Amino acid sequence: FVEICRKMFGRGLFGSHGRLLNLYYRLLGAKIGSGAKISISCEIAEFDLITVGECAALEQDSVCRGFSVDNGCMMLGTVIVGNNSSLGTKSIVAPNSHILDGMHLGPQMSSYDTSVEKCIEPCNAKYNKMTFACPNHLFTIIGYTIVFLVQVFSQIPTMIIWYFLLWAPWQVNDKFGTVGHAFQWLCDFRR
Repeated sequence: FVEICRKMFGRGLFGSHGRLLNLYYRLLGAKIGSGAKISISCEIAEFDLITVGECAALEQDSVCRGFSVDNGCMMLGTVIVGNNSSLGTKSIVAPNSHILDGMHLGPQMSSYDTSVEKCIEPCNAKYNKMTFACPNHLFTIIGYTIVFLVQVFSQIPTMIIWYFLLWAPWQVNDKFGTVGHAFQWLCDFRR
């Protein structure tokens, strides 16, 4: 029921920022440690079975679920991601799995691969962008300014089309008076 409601209503405001997303998962019953970084596209379900340690990082499209089906049987089990550990892009943690403290599951790996030493090496953390340091505030301000300007300039062609549509200098007698009249004309099936 919870999963159906979550898909139907979405995350709302909680999906807009990492800290709010952590609060969202805590409200649903997951145990999320302080400083944990969870990507918005990370799939977490069966919240009461999930524990994410302090300063853990879950990369985009990684999956932490306490549910699976094996040989026609439903399995429920806890999933624990330890302190200072990380999951790489598209990694999967199966039920009854424990990613130990400081372990870093590489990209596209499974918790079944934790027996292989290369899968859990600390060097795998360099492939997880959630473990990267945050940029300087000056760079953040400059970056957001550039993104804003690009978005504004990308709307210029649309504004030019609206200008010509509303004030139509080539139509002397049949100009649109308001934006509402233009929408009426656009929605009219007889045009």
